[in-house]
Amino acid sequence: MPANRVQACDTPMDIFAIPYSDNFTIYTQVDDETGDPIDTGAIRMSKQVALQAAISLGQAGANVYDIQVLPYFPNPELIDAGEIVDEKFVIPYTSLTEDKHYNFIYNDQDAKIGIMF
Repeated sequence: MPANRVQACDTPMDIFAIPYSDNFTIYTQVDDETGDPIDTGAIRMSKQVALQAAISLGQAGANVYDIQVLPYFPNPELIDAGEIVDEKFVIPYTSLTEDKHYNFIYNDQDAKIGIMF
């Protein structure tokens, strides 16, 4: 996680959220003519990816104090602002910036397989 990431405003700790879903889809491109999300390059999250990412973060160092699976998304502002709609996150429609508001999760072949906020 880069140093310029968004910091929690009410705690000295970092907080991250990984969608725990087999249906959450991240679209990185939209059609220039229609504005519709393009399936090419879309990333579909999986519960397995989310759990493995959380486990990897927990094993990465001694400064991880708590990892939880929550039944809700802990940042309602992204949902209220329409950034996340019906388990779809269309990056070109948002005001969010990679390495500041979110980071991709990569596999061993450097392919994007998920996202964390």
